Amino acid sequence: MGILIGSMFGDFAWIIKALQFIWLPTLPYSYIIFFIRIAWGFVVIQYQSLALLMQSLLQKNFCPSRVEQLLFILSGSFSIYFFYLAFFEHRLINEVEREAARQLITNIPLEFRMIRYTVLYLLNLLIIPSVYTTFTKIQTQQLPKILRRQLTIFMRYLVCPYIMIEFIQTSYLVFTPLQPYIIPAVSCATMLLIYTTYYCMQKILCLRFLTSEADEKPTIPLATFHALKSSIDALGEASSVQELNHIVQFFFNQTYHIPMRATSLHLRPNDSIEYTLVAREHAVEHFLNTCSTQTGTLIEHTKILSYDSIMYDQFYNPSSTIEPIINFLTTIDSDIFIPIYNKRKLIAYIFVKRDARCQQYYTRAECDEMLLFSSYLTNIISLLQNHNIEKIMQQLKFFKDELYIKNQEINLYREGISTCAKNKAESHPGILFYHNRRFIIGNHRARTLLTINLNEQAGHRITKTLKKIALEVALYKTAQTTFIQTETGTRLLISATAHLARNYVIISITHPDVTDILLTTTDRLGNAIAWENMLHLETTHAGSLLNQFLPSTSHAMVLLKAELLRLSIRNAPIAIHACEVDAMLTGELLHTISKREKLYSICINRQTNMREIGIKIFGINQIVDKNEYERPLLEILNGVGSLYIHNVDLLDHSIQQHIADFICLGLYSPLKSEQRFTSDTRIICSTTQSLDTLHNNGNIIPTLYTQLVKYSISMPNPTTLPEVELVALIEGIWQQLITTQPLHHMLKLPEHEKLKLIQKQSASLHELKMKLHQSFSEKIQKMAFHNSPEPLYINTNAAILTPETHIFKIAQLGKHALKDQKLMTTLWRTFKNQNKIATLLKVNRSSVNRRCKEYNLL
Repeated sequence: MGILIGSMFGDFAWIIKALQFIWLPTLPYSYIIFFIRIAWGFVVIQYQSLALLMQSLLQKNFCPSRVEQLLFILSGSFSIYFFYLAFFEHRLINEVEREAARQLITNIPLEFRMIRYTVLYLLNLLIIPSVYTTFTKIQTQQLPKILRRQLTIFMRYLVCPYIMIEFIQTSYLVFTPLQPYIIPAVSCATMLLIYTTYYCMQKILCLRFLTSEADEKPTIPLATFHALKSSIDALGEASSVQELNHIVQFFFNQTYHIPMRATSLHLRPNDSIEYTLVAREHAVEHFLNTCSTQTGTLIEHTKILSYDSIMYDQFYNPSSTIEPIINFLTTIDSDIFIPIYNKRKLIAYIFVKRDARCQQYYTRAECDEMLLFSSYLTNIISLLQNHNIEKIMQQLKFFKDELYIKNQEINLYREGISTCAKNKAESHPGILFYHNRRFIIGNHRARTLLTINLNEQAGHRITKTLKKIALEVALYKTAQTTFIQTETGTRLLISATAHLARNYVIISITHPDVTDILLTTTDRLGNAIAWENMLHLETTHAGSLLNQFLPSTSHAMVLLKAELLRLSIRNAPIAIHACEVDAMLTGELLHTISKREKLYSICINRQTNMREIGIKIFGINQIVDKNEYERPLLEILNGVGSLYIHNVDLLDHSIQQHIADFICLGLYSPLKSEQRFTSDTRIICSTTQSLDTLHNNGNIIPTLYTQLVKYSISMPNPTTLPEVELVALIEGIWQQLITTQPLHHMLKLPEHEKLKLIQKQSASLHELKMKLHQSFSEKIQKMAFHNSPEPLYINTNAAILTPETHIFKIAQLGKHALKDQKLMTTLWRTFKNQNKIATLLKVNRSSVNRRCKEYNLL
């Protein structure tokens, strides 16, 4: 603060002088002399503060020596002299007199002699000795590394450049050739002081609070994350302590650029395994056995010992508990010591050699990354010592699966929020008014969102929905909310409220956001479905695929879609209980949602050669089978594909055991081989009977049953669905079909046809869809003109209709078709119904009746 205040008064004096020179030539020069003398007094305070700061940084508890106390007295005397001149001296206050006095060689006035003495005093007795002492301390290596780094930054980027420019600024009276450069020197000194103060204080404070217990949560860099992931993968495949040591060295080398030999992992001796201790391990064991309970507790609580951080804290805050730890780290010549505890028992430790990264220190974020890695290492060491490799592999696969799930969930959240944000790009809502059984467009936005004529197309599903909600609001005077879907597949939120004063209904139309979707769906379906599943079903591509596969909003179907979505984002195996066609379609859907590139299907039957299937999936030991080598499917599909196995219960028990081991550990062994390989292939199984029945009958071995039953799903049979659920499913499939047909407002599925479909009892969802496709195709053909040269084509797999018929062309003419007798004759022969013709042409029935009479069609 003394440095900054002194510099501020000096700059203020220069500003006054510049103002007088540029804008205020009439300003008395005595005012300028007053501020100049005050500035010289603060210059002494400024440099005395700078010397004091450099001395105080080098000592734990700074206490001025007698020489420094004498310098305080001298500095105070100089400052008091200049302050006295400012207030009580009235000589040499004219600019001409001061210029003449400055040119004198003999009989120099006392004021100018004191200025020159001040310059020599500040440089020779204050600054130069302080700078020399500081650099000497830095070179002696007696200070903590963090403090040396602070002083180096401080001296190199602030003190030395600033002193050089200030030397020019304050010594222009002594050295006459420097006088023309005084103004640029002042400007440079000010700018340099501002910038270097900001830069150095930021760096020094970051170093000072390196070991503070702040609540900051540093993020892991991407390169460190990849190195950590690779090291965890390697830990999962390690089978000896020597391999663990190499993995630890690899992690520290790739992440922190520490030489391989500078890092080492040591396991403490136990009763079952004997080790030959080296000198450094003897020192560690001696310290751990002889240290006090308080020191041991501190080490266990700290979790990582960083020599630089501990030395820095000890330098300013000495502690008797920390001193043994510093001596211990000095003895073993280590910068980092990481104790590894298992159930509060020290089982191993990692240490990094002193100055392995030259003069770089270890930040708190790096220490946290080391602790994260050591937490994984702890379980691996414990399990290796207990020879429980299988448990290691299970935990590793569990971590991988959890990471995969989190990544998929993040992607779904990102896609859902992006969809809602995109829909909300135009936040201006559309407004409709409903009065006297007619809709009135309130603004242009409503006309843009709704492309149909609500008053003329009374039979359209959107018109019916809007009219229904408007009538309910008008009747009960309560606000209503619902969703509609446009012809392009866009979902819109409809909110209706009553205007009590004018007796009409106000309807707003907007794109739904996240809260609209969650509040409306969760309230309707209850708490059985998690809100995130509903969000994903309504806003993501995966949800749109599931809604297309099961186009029903009934409670059971939504639960089923939520379960399918939950299984699809996992990397775990899936067991599907359904008929063959439904199981295959479901497996393909789950494969598509999981965004894998390849899907390989295997259908097992009674005549299948089990040996060939085993070799195809797992491969075989080349020593046993010398035929031409073929890559197994688990290798081909690793990380990029899914393996679909239909009738997995028909596999023999040995192949089932191989599959169960692969699902459990993520490792597979070729037939007749003990060698293991990793694979990330996803297994999708299907059965025509439930897993419980197959397990009870002995068709599936217990180990495979245990793995599959956790992620199994049963696709519903239409014959077992309640009538309400089946009707909702039929309506959803039918609605999905008619949205692809330009004349969809003419197509309806009467109740008696729904009842007929229910009575036919479809054996699968696929069969039910095929029946609806057939009925839909028949209705389209009836609508088409009988002599149309272009037949209608229906793609039953995708439910996409591509009609180019006369009826469609006539419908495009709208009301203009009423003027053509031929066209009206064609419509009458096709429909024999004035209401249908009016609906098709989007006109009133009275207009159709008048034209029919005119053309003698009735």
